[in-house]
Formats: sequence, C-alpha cells, structure tokens
Amino acid sequence: MKPIFYSLCLFSLFSVFSCKKEKKKDHHSEKTAQVDTFSYHWATDSASWGKTTAAYNQKSRPLASVRYQYPVLDGPARSSKVIGRINRCILRCPKLISSDSIPKVPAAFFSEYQKLKDEIPDYQTPWSYTIKAAVLENSPKVFSVAVKEISYMGGAHDQVSQHLQSFVPATGDTLTLQTLFGPKLASAEAIASSYFRKKYRLNDTQSVNSQGFWFENDKFSLPNNFAIVNDSIRFLYNPYEIAPFAMGSITIKLPLDTLRNCISIKTLKK
Repeated sequence: MKPIFYSLCLFSLFSVFSCKKEKKKDHHSEKTAQVDTFSYHWATDSASWGKTTAAYNQKSRPLASVRYQYPVLDGPARSSKVIGRINRCILRCPKLISSDSIPKVPAAFFSEYQKLKDEIPDYQTPWSYTIKAAVLENSPKVFSVAVKEISYMGGAHDQVSQHLQSFVPATGDTLTLQTLFGPKLASAEAIASSYFRKKYRLNDTQSVNSQGFWFENDKFSLPNNFAIVNDSIRFLYNPYEIAPFAMGSITIKLPLDTLRNCISIKTLKK
C-alpha cells in the first residue's frame, strides 16, 4: 500500500512541476512574440573645423564642431522600399541649417562659419551643432521618431528645434494633419483647443493669445509637428513658433481615444 501511495505523491509533484514549467514557457513565448516592426541601428559621427588661438582661450578649441546620431532602419528585408522611404525622411530632418541630409550638416555648418570668418577675420567664437534622434514608437501600427537639433552660432543662447514624425509601417507614408484627420481636422483642432485652454487656464471667452501666445489671427491651430506615442498623440511647437523663446517648447499630449472618431486611417482607429 505504501509504495502505491508514494508513487501517487511523486506523480502529483511531477505533474505540478511540469505545469509550472509549461506556464513559464507559454509566458516566455508571449513576451518574445511582441516584436518591433522594424530593426534598426544607430548612425553616429562627429566632426570639427579650425582652432581657436591662444589669444581667445588658454586651451585651443575647434572653431566649429558637429555631432549627430540618428536611426537607420535595416529590416525586415521584405520592406526594403518602405524602409528606404522612412530613412530618407529621417535624413531630411535638419531645420536649423540649409542642408538636405544629416550627414551633410557638418559641411554646411563649417561653410557658414567660413563666410563669417571671411567678413570678420578675427572672429573665433566657437560654434556647435548637435543632432540627436530617438525612436519613440516601433509597433505594427506606427513608427515614430523625434529628431532634436541644438545649434549655437554666437548670440545670447542656443537655437533649439525638435522635429516629430510618425510613419505608417505598411507603406512608409509620413503622417500629416491632413492624412491623419482628413475632413475631420477641424473637429480634432476643436478637441485639442479645449485641452490647450485647460492646460494654460484659459476659459472659453478669453483670447487664445491672452497668455502671451502668437497664434495667427488669434485662432488656435495644431502644428504639423506631431508623433503618435503609447496610445497618445504628442503635438509640439518649437520656440518662437507660437510663443517667446523664454516659454520654451510647448507640447500638447492628447489620449488617442479622444481623437479616435476624427482619425481617417483605419489601422489607428482600432
């Protein structure tokens, strides 16, 4: 009798252990199944030009320097055309200098310094330019990036610009206000306006510019600078766009659910 009892006990323990082990395996497979839409690597580089003289500073420094970092999509292979479209859009992000590609920024930046140097030979205030990108969302529904530029070309302070972009993974199309909202753009702006007024404590009767903003014709409008991130839409106004530099970048973050009825793209409506 005892051997049978012990056998049953051992069998029960083995069954429990097996079930637990199997559950862990299932959990692991669920976790690894949630893979990103695209694979990518980071392109980074830096360059400098010229040197300050001892008269300017005890330690010699480059007259101009540039650093940049941005993502380069490289998979999956079946989406080579889509990947190419997105990569080209990311490369064209620079806004603070005349350049059609991030890797071309150093040459354009150094050229601007040379022009000033030709006019003022003794000029040697160091300039700097930094481009740093981040992947904000990488899912089957949307791929979103932010590219931030910080430029110093003399003067009282840096120039700062951040460019947000969202792409449709199936096509590589860049989302704009028109493609995202279509004929319901006015409805989306009305919803966003109420969020903006609440954030800056403006009631319905107050002018939208009464808190120091510069909206054209004193009418709220959304920027074409936005990204979809974690079930929300982030709209960004850069310094000087709708307010003085002292107010910095201005962001409105809206839950995607509040705009769901305004969205034209089916994959983002779900």
